[in-house]
Amino acid sequence: HEIERYDRQQIQFSAVEKNGLPGFVYQERLKDQYVCVLGMGGWGTWISLNLALSGFGKLRLIDPDYVELSNLNRQVLYDDSSIGKPKVIAAEQSLRRINPNVQVDYLQEFIEPDETQIRRALNNCTMVMLCWANQSHFVQETPEEIVHKIALELKIPIIEIAGDPFDVAVGPTYLNDGSTPCLRCVRPKMQKLWWGESEQLG
Repeated sequence: HEIERYDRQQIQFSAVEKNGLPGFVYQERLKDQYVCVLGMGGWGTWISLNLALSGFGKLRLIDPDYVELSNLNRQVLYDDSSIGKPKVIAAEQSLRRINPNVQVDYLQEFIEPDETQIRRALNNCTMVMLCWANQSHFVQETPEEIVHKIALELKIPIIEIAGDPFDVAVGPTYLNDGSTPCLRCVRPKMQKLWWGESEQLG
């Protein structure tokens, strides 16, 4: 069933891979991933949908909010029947319906700058999708900064996806394996690329 479900992308994997491995090997690697999605709004719902469609094996959804009518124009895992439900529960129900092969768990929590809470949130995960407005390039001791700190320690890659009405950012990707810079390494450059180094201005 799964080989047929993911047939087209396995053909793509085979077309671009250079080690003589069949496409299903890469599909099995996706199935072995446990992705933590931080934020189940406009970005997190799209990311979670595509992770599930692609066959990532496990997802952990984290968000404290409830579905509102104004969410439905862009938060793709919700519909009118979701209004009033916790986002993580409504999203989990949608994802299980879309791809029953994907395991989904969730935490209905607001992530604080708390190392104990964040370690629990990232426990056993192999990748993090940070899907909310990220102030860690400018402000010290944000939850995002602690997520980065713990992910670097545990060698968990992070991909940032964020935006506001005027700016959209996909990336950076932090591999956290020593081969690429970490958040603290790039913070000065990121500050200059945006509005300036002043924390208050940022």
